[in-house]
Amino acid sequence: MSDDRLYKLEGIIIPKKESVTSWAETHHYLKRTGSYLSYRKYPFMLAPTDSMGRLHDTFEVVIMCPAQASKTTAILNFIGWSLKYQRENGLLILDNANNAQKLAKNRIKPFLMNCCGLLDDIARQESPDKSNSAVNIALASGVNLLLGSAKSASDLCSQPCAFVMLDEVDRYVELSGEGDPVTLASARTKTYRNSMIVCTSTPTVKDDSRIMSQWKLGTAERWGVICPTCQHFFSPLWKDIDWGDPDKPTTACPTCGEVWTETDIIGMEHRYEQTNPSPIHDEYGRIMRSYAINGLLMHDQTNWKALKQLEIAAIHTSESAIQSFYNTRLGEVYERPSEM
Repeated sequence: MSDDRLYKLEGIIIPKKESVTSWAETHHYLKRTGSYLSYRKYPFMLAPTDSMGRLHDTFEVVIMCPAQASKTTAILNFIGWSLKYQRENGLLILDNANNAQKLAKNRIKPFLMNCCGLLDDIARQESPDKSNSAVNIALASGVNLLLGSAKSASDLCSQPCAFVMLDEVDRYVELSGEGDPVTLASARTKTYRNSMIVCTSTPTVKDDSRIMSQWKLGTAERWGVICPTCQHFFSPLWKDIDWGDPDKPTTACPTCGEVWTETDIIGMEHRYEQTNPSPIHDEYGRIMRSYAINGLLMHDQTNWKALKQLEIAAIHTSESAIQSFYNTRLGEVYERPSEM
């Protein structure tokens, strides 16, 4: 008998589902550190990751974030959790076939073998499909995990899947004669009541960013802090940072005007706050939950002074480098000078 918490339903003992992050804290071993995954370093990923397991009231989770925000790790943890509690087919789409194949080899397969106990199943099951772009990993009990390319209609429409995961959607391009890759892949879940779509990306340019559009349709939650003076929530933007003292940059609460240093911000309560009171629903009444992670508040990954140096280097390089700074370091959409 599993040591999971149990509850009784009409005389039948059924394992109670743990959250996705609880599963990860127990099972996701990190070889590079010699320890198990801890969300203490990535608190901004707790709510998005756990939302993936809320199949009863959530049909899609959208994550807009800087690079290196552990969104791929969140997808891995959801896959591991789903294999324990909801054994159904899964589809993971990358922007191109090469990235799909590299992810399958370098992260997915080792994760399934080492963290999910599927060594015997995985060792004999990994092969490209006939289109030579997708990688199909066959698991126990007829469950398959397909890793494919957003550039291949056959990968996007190959099989019905309860779980569809779409990574870096702002890199996807419309398929000639086929349509939008996100729409095509998402349609694979239509026959499942307890389905889940996960859509993640760093943003790109204002008004052209797919992940920003998706984020606005959901709960549109932002990662921010609570001002100790007025108790109001705010999420500082890069343009709001005052560099009057280059060694001690500050930002002000937009509600009360109190000025705070980065050290002050680190010590504040951090949380998500919903900005869209009317997120879209599916036919079962489930909602889309969407999260925007603020690169200024990823305290264990960087600091404001280091970010300033990266911005200066980008300014001396090119406009595309500046855009990359905003997108990958801050998690913000980029506004071209002509749009400002």
